Amino acid sequence: MNVSAAFRFGGKSRRHRAALVAGLAAAVLGSATGTGAASDHRSGVRLPNQLSVHIVYQAKHGHIWTVNGADRAAVRLRAGGAIVVVNDDLRPHLLMIGGGSKVVTFGSPDMNFVGARVKVVFPKPGVYELTTVFGAPYVDDIKVIGSPSTLRLKLTVN
Repeated sequence: MNVSAAFRFGGKSRRHRAALVAGLAAAVLGSATGTGAASDHRSGVRLPNQLSVHIVYQAKHGHIWTVNGADRAAVRLRAGGAIVVVNDDLRPHLLMIGGGSKVVTFGSPDMNFVGARVKVVFPKPGVYELTTVFGAPYVDDIKVIGSPSTLRLKLTVN
């Protein structure tokens, strides 16, 4: 038996197999990106259903927050979506949400230990401002260059 004949995939040509694989990949990726996302009607950009926001320690100004791993000052979310805020800082933080309409929280916005988290659901469109009030550090010998900054994040929900 010819070894190459055993691996012909039903005798189809390479071009045909490549088209099948590309079509299957597009179908899988299209359904995966469409899960939990809606598009903004003005820009056509797909908005996420959930964001992960981490408050992290840094030497310059004490702390920052990252949104899905990137340092951001403004983000967008679809209506009905949620953010999960995790305190990975060396200080306690109280999450405060201003603007927009009423939100639903799961967990305490008083994140007073490392690893504390709160999930916030935004049922209606609007512009929200997330800020934190921070407390004294858990340990005395952490170094901060400059004064600790107040965290602010502008969240637009469409």
